[in-house]
Amino acid sequence: MVEKRVFEEIRSCTYRDVEGFFEKYFEGKDWTSRTLQIHQAMQNQHVNGRWIVVVSIPG
Repeated sequence: MVEKRVFEEIRSCTYRDVEGFFEKYFEGKDWTSRTLQIHQAMQNQHVNGRWIVVVSIPG
């Protein structure tokens, strides 16, 4: 599984629960509200680790 392999690669060089990280890098940015809208629109499209709808990207 790809996700397991990626985790194995990064587990020794990442940190969990870094205080202030989310606030510093994500909250209050000019793109925060748009990314929240995208997340809300897509959250039900990913079930049990799989996408249930294929989205075509305008090109």
